[in-house]
Amino acid sequence: MHALSWFELPAQDLERALAFYHLVVNGKVRMGTFGDKPLVLFDVPFQTGEAVGGAVVLREGFTPSAEGALVYLSVHGPL
Repeated sequence: MHALSWFELPAQDLERALAFYHLVVNGKVRMGTFGDKPLVLFDVPFQTGEAVGGAVVLREGFTPSAEGALVYLSVHGPL
């Protein structure tokens, strides 16, 4: 079991976020919805506890900024 169970990253453009994270995580993202709100889901087996789940979301008052969370990604190969 992971201490972190879910994360949400803010975005202002979901199509752009989908394209970016598609490259970063080797295509393991997909468009989805929560309620009636669109989001980008990281396509990992978080329900089984094998991975930490998360999404990129559009929410009022929740925007990318220099004061937000720092996220470090380790990727191999060209972006």
